Amino acid sequence: MHSAKQEYTGKEFSYLTLEFVYFMVNQIYAKPMKKLTRHRQIILENMQSRTDHPTAKMVYDSIRASVKSLSFATVYNSLEFLYNNGFIKKLDSFAESAHYDAILEKHSHLICRNCGIVMDFPAIDISDKLTSLAGTFEPEEIAITIRGFCKSCLEH
Repeated sequence: MHSAKQEYTGKEFSYLTLEFVYFMVNQIYAKPMKKLTRHRQIILENMQSRTDHPTAKMVYDSIRASVKSLSFATVYNSLEFLYNNGFIKKLDSFAESAHYDAILEKHSHLICRNCGIVMDFPAIDISDKLTSLAGTFEPEEIAITIRGFCKSCLEH
């Protein structure tokens, strides 16, 4: 990985890579970010390879066999670091444990109230509904979560 001090124009990247995300975070925050440690990079790569929306425990369970020196606290703290620095999203859910998502493109979520599964759903655009907020509120992020029951739970 390149150091944070190297100059990029953004044109060097043809697809979403770890270096591109690093570049964009530095552009957004206009300050050098802490370097991704080996553990943080392993955890980020694990997140980017997944299609589910894992908890910290799920991430820990999936990589602890291959990384012996990894503790649950390291996984949890790394996920929080990745979330706070824009590498992943943290989902608001009714579950006791936070779920994380490495898909940064706009999309919504369906959450089953029975089994807790989290599924991606195409983005729901409500920007036209927010025009009434002009001058009174500036939304930073819009996260739409639809709670209900998945097909599997409905059948049982």
